[in-house]
Amino acid sequence: VLKDSGTLPVTRTLRYITQVVGGLVAAHEAGVVHRDLKPANIMIDEDDQALIMDFGIAHSSTGAATGTGKVVGTLAYMAPEQAQARPIDQRADVYALGMMLREMLVGRTSTGEGQQALADLMARIKEAPPRLRTIDETIPEPLDALAARCVEPDPSNRFQSSAELAAALAALDDNGRLRPAPRAIVSPWRMTAAAVLVIASIGIAAVFIRKTVPVASPKPIQPVSVLVADFDNRTGDTVFDNALEQPLTLSIEGAAFITSFARRDAAKLAQTLSTTGKLDAPTARLVAFREGIKYVLAGTVTSNGPKYQLRLDAIEPAGGTTVKSATATASSKSDVLTAVDALAAKIRSGLGDTKVDADSKGAAAGERFTAGSLEAFREYTTAQDASVAGRDDEAAAHYRRAIELDPKFGRAYSGLAVSTQRLGRADEATAAWNTALSLIDRMTDREKYRTLGSYYLGVVQNYEKAAENYTALVTAYPADSGGFANLALAHFYLHDFARAAAEGRRASEMNPHNLNNKQNLALYAMYAGDFTAAVLSAKGVLAENASLFKARLPLATDAIIRGDFAAAEAAYADMEKTGALGASLAIQGRADLALYRGRVADAQAELSRGIPVDAAAQSLTAAALKQVALAEAELAADRRAQAIDAAHAALKSSRALSIVVPAARVLLRAGKPAEARPFASELEGQLQKQNRAYGKIVLAEIALEEKRPPAMAIDLLTQARQLADLWLGRYVSGVAYVQAGAFAEAIAELEACEKRRGEATALFFDDRPTLRYLAALPYWMGRAQEGLHIVGPAKTHYQEFLTVKKDASPDPLVQDARRRLQ
Repeated sequence: VLKDSGTLPVTRTLRYITQVVGGLVAAHEAGVVHRDLKPANIMIDEDDQALIMDFGIAHSSTGAATGTGKVVGTLAYMAPEQAQARPIDQRADVYALGMMLREMLVGRTSTGEGQQALADLMARIKEAPPRLRTIDETIPEPLDALAARCVEPDPSNRFQSSAELAAALAALDDNGRLRPAPRAIVSPWRMTAAAVLVIASIGIAAVFIRKTVPVASPKPIQPVSVLVADFDNRTGDTVFDNALEQPLTLSIEGAAFITSFARRDAAKLAQTLSTTGKLDAPTARLVAFREGIKYVLAGTVTSNGPKYQLRLDAIEPAGGTTVKSATATASSKSDVLTAVDALAAKIRSGLGDTKVDADSKGAAAGERFTAGSLEAFREYTTAQDASVAGRDDEAAAHYRRAIELDPKFGRAYSGLAVSTQRLGRADEATAAWNTALSLIDRMTDREKYRTLGSYYLGVVQNYEKAAENYTALVTAYPADSGGFANLALAHFYLHDFARAAAEGRRASEMNPHNLNNKQNLALYAMYAGDFTAAVLSAKGVLAENASLFKARLPLATDAIIRGDFAAAEAAYADMEKTGALGASLAIQGRADLALYRGRVADAQAELSRGIPVDAAAQSLTAAALKQVALAEAELAADRRAQAIDAAHAALKSSRALSIVVPAARVLLRAGKPAEARPFASELEGQLQKQNRAYGKIVLAEIALEEKRPPAMAIDLLTQARQLADLWLGRYVSGVAYVQAGAFAEAIAELEACEKRRGEATALFFDDRPTLRYLAALPYWMGRAQEGLHIVGPAKTHYQEFLTVKKDASPDPLVQDARRRLQ
């Protein structure tokens, strides 16, 4: 009998759960872990007896932990260790039973389907679900505590066996409260008090035989990193040059615990470590030793008449010891890709992958690869090299050639899309992406997740979907450090800095020599407002490689927040020495600092110097960012016509969010609200939630500028926050409330801005400094506090504002702050 909420009463819940636990005790003592407990596998017969059904994926382990290296089960009830393909034991069934217990008492708390199920699972891996009493306070505390212990993410914190759980249940009365004295535990062998086990015919009929001989738990396979060296081509046929490495990488990564180091990064390092600059086996060993990569995969291909002999060695970088070798024969050139797959299968098996047969020839080429010819792979690899080097015209030509050779080469279409998008050919890029996505079923699972993740993260900026795909990637391939790094980026763009840092740390721990990951950790801390941690991380990165110029951003930001402008200037000076990209960012940073301090002429000089340099280098986005900052500087100097021209120039170069929002705000303040409004509407019509939120923020500012009722602006800002809780939305809300005389509400909004000031360091999360937007925050806080007659703190805030602006050009806010301070 269900309650109105669709849940079961406590008494009936306890009756069924006790029966199921009794059945589990029987199974577990016989050495069987179910591994797929869920409501669909629990049946109630006509005698109101719970029956455990479908042991189709159960594992007979004679009481020991089990691990298949493969994720099986149902996501909504799956234990964290099971999702991560770690060894499991009966505690995984305890977890699933705890999830069912929760569902019986409070109902489903999510859809539990598709990508949402993956997202829910990843959340449960991080932390336990909320306590039941936070959902329904009528649930007795002892029952809530029991359920909570079942679903602890760490198996060591759960009930350690179903028998222990049965004892805990026996201590509760029928209403879920503690009994004065514990009743006797009901024997699981009594059919009247325990669930009947309905066993599938899978050879585990011995489930009712008690086992007592312990069996050692298999150790989980540790993550393995590999670097694929250039194949030694001894055939004399250049078709094999740069053609076999990519398919080998795809195939070797079929093992969830193996991740390949990016060859493009290794090639850059090879140029500094070798006179040839090639990634041959000796150079690959040097790179692997430097980067902490476990094995180098060195292959050779030779010809013998129409046949080809291939060999692949897994080599330890330091000592040069070959830990595993494999050979394969191809009867013709067209069979070489299949032979490469067979090599990879044998090496994977030798490294511990139990999913392949070491004597097999691996998967069929059509299942493993996305290209059907060596020539296509060669063109694809050449295109990738050109793309990484910034030669997108050349890259696009090679991608097109690869597509001509294999019209169903999905990754070639996605590469073409990226290159043509950079070249500003939007229609061609869209068409290429559409084709790539239509061919995604031909990719390996790992390729598929990476391609979709890249599309959502970098192309359409659908960060929720990006997070879903990268979550699926790291769930299926928990050794994929790049997957964790990109998952961190997705959460970062969703403004979830804590999760970004957590996933980023996992990526860094898995690949400790990847300084880009460590640099990102410093930036995540900066955006989260933890400047001490950001500086500490940044200094660690710079100690290893001083050329990573973005690591100097946290140093400059921390110095500015502390009011040490000389230290900030020094950080930007060091950044400028790192190269063209660092110099461009340093100019942007110095101009931002000048605007923060109100030194408009200095900002104009920096930006006027940097814009032509960026334009000459075809860095159009960087030039546009400086143009829009120049527009703000011109407006601050009360040169409205020049401000409007600079805003138009920026918008002509780029329609990125970081250009459109500030340019629209400049046009508005320059007396052109009619020109600003279309940009707000454009943002409102876009798919990305944060873009739509920014559109509403700009419309709210238009309403304020046009002296419309403050409630209109507040309503728009409330709608914006429902889409995305943005720092600028909080700031504009605070200003709007001050202007409306709602000072208490203003203080709440402006205090949120103070707590989240890290987000204002680069407002659009593109690592381009925007601390200038933070400068007036103390002024408006002072205004709000003054409105409530909080005199002392108001004076402190006015003084803070004036200290920053002591060398400022004429500024109405500065003049007003001085007057109010008196």
